Amino acid sequence: MSAMPRSYSIFFLAAFFSSLQSYGIANKPPPETVSFVDLNRYMGAWYEIARLPFTQQEGCYNTTAKYSLNPNGTVKVINRCRKGGFEGPESTAIAKAKVADTVSNAKLKVKFFVLAPWGDYWIIRLGKDYEYAVVSQPDRKYLWILSRNATMEAGLYEDIVKSLEADHFNVALLEKTPQQWGDFSGAPANVLMLITPYLNSLPLAIGLMTLVWLLSLALRDASIVDRFWGLGFIALTLQQTLQSRFLTFRAGLILVLVILWGMRLSLYIHFRNRRKPEDARYQKMRQAGGPSFWWKSFFFVFILQGLLMWFISAPLAVIHLFPQADEPTLLDLAGSLLFMTGFLFESVGDYQLSRFKRDPFNQGKVCRVGLWNLSRHPNYFGESLVWWGFFLISLNAGYGWATALSPILMTYLLLKVSGVALLEKQLKSTKLGYAEYLDEVPAFFPVGRIKCKS
Repeated sequence: MSAMPRSYSIFFLAAFFSSLQSYGIANKPPPETVSFVDLNRYMGAWYEIARLPFTQQEGCYNTTAKYSLNPNGTVKVINRCRKGGFEGPESTAIAKAKVADTVSNAKLKVKFFVLAPWGDYWIIRLGKDYEYAVVSQPDRKYLWILSRNATMEAGLYEDIVKSLEADHFNVALLEKTPQQWGDFSGAPANVLMLITPYLNSLPLAIGLMTLVWLLSLALRDASIVDRFWGLGFIALTLQQTLQSRFLTFRAGLILVLVILWGMRLSLYIHFRNRRKPEDARYQKMRQAGGPSFWWKSFFFVFILQGLLMWFISAPLAVIHLFPQADEPTLLDLAGSLLFMTGFLFESVGDYQLSRFKRDPFNQGKVCRVGLWNLSRHPNYFGESLVWWGFFLISLNAGYGWATALSPILMTYLLLKVSGVALLEKQLKSTKLGYAEYLDEVPAFFPVGRIKCKS
């Protein structure tokens, strides 16, 4: 057998001694915490000076932590950093901490969303004037060196590192955190940078609709765009979730509700329209557009829908962009109840209508079954409630109120543009008895009297 090259020998020796070191660290007793922490003095803003590698903080610049005491004695934690550079988008994670050792206050438990397990937060070094702190865990896997200032005097940093090395930490892996700014305000430098993840969703919406447009050209059916309305919101919400550093309770709630709503809507439209010709609305547009419809449809059907999808998704995105308490609130409850009410109106209304249409005896007749005898468009009314529910949940986040245009626009479109107004213009001339239906049942809000039962 030939001798192993010297470079490989050095590599394997280094790996061997590194594994021995890791084994030794893992088998050492946990590090000692400081004897006492005055939590009131510990609160406030901290800059991260250095850390051991942590996946969620890869590419983080200007990393900070801000602590504040809640009335119930727990600690609110707001972690911020800029991803990829000093001018990169700001990422925010909200956590809650509680004291695990009330004698010293040096051992805390922390978690970043409601269903997450509690993690250890041990204060193992603390400056006399609370000018610096070192935080770790019993297994020494993670380590953070914090300071009240964005920089730390070189001599102090070296002394801290030497003491940590003597305490069996693998200080060779320490990564210094890039810090470059003025006074820490605890707020984003500007709103435009903060909403960059939301702006990043625009190319996704346009790209998705471009692919659907190409598919429509192959099928010669522009109405397939309707099938991707719900799926598009799922894609945008997933992107927002993946851009966040942590899956918070509220982000998880929004994701589940959007998937539930979007999948049902897209599947319903797919099964309703499969093996059928292009929807009559798009056939009229195709005739009016003539030979140039193929490219006009790209801008006036698909790109327009992508832009609307992106704009309307604002309440879903704001949950990931701005700080908020990660505890269920009355707004979460009210929003979820409004969502479920709308979801039931939409799904039950669609089911009752499809069942009514399947009966050959009902051909050409007006559906006045169940919800359709309370509202002429219970499915559109339900979709409006869904988006007002999303908006209520978004009010938990900073600037959530600014997304009010989303449900307002959705309601307007359903009432005046692509929903009630457009459909009723057609139904008045095609449905027997629709004039009486107009007089007896309200168009949108279900305040009519039930005339018959299913």
